[in-house]
Amino acid sequence: NFSKLDSNKILGLVEVLPDGCKKDGIFIDYILKIPENLKTSAGKFGKVGSAMLDSLKQLYKDKTISLYSLQDAVDFYLKNGFKEVSKYGERMEYIPKKQ
Repeated sequence: NFSKLDSNKILGLVEVLPDGCKKDGIFIDYILKIPENLKTSAGKFGKVGSAMLDSLKQLYKDKTISLYSLQDAVDFYLKNGFKEVSKYGERMEYIPKKQ
């Protein structure tokens, strides 16, 4: 529930760079959630990571978003609209739908 959000607290961080492999793409160098905000029964805010990705999709709506994923996070990115573009899922891409 983001209505209880305190603007003085950081929920997570994301660093975005130009993608060296895609001319009109961006690359997520890292995406981090503060541990106490992980989606658990103890966490205050669920879906922080998905909300950060949704914000990037909105901000860069005409660009492909790429990243390298740890194997245990591949399902998270698949659920958020990314596709595996390497054999073992390390490189993932979100390609926006043409409007």
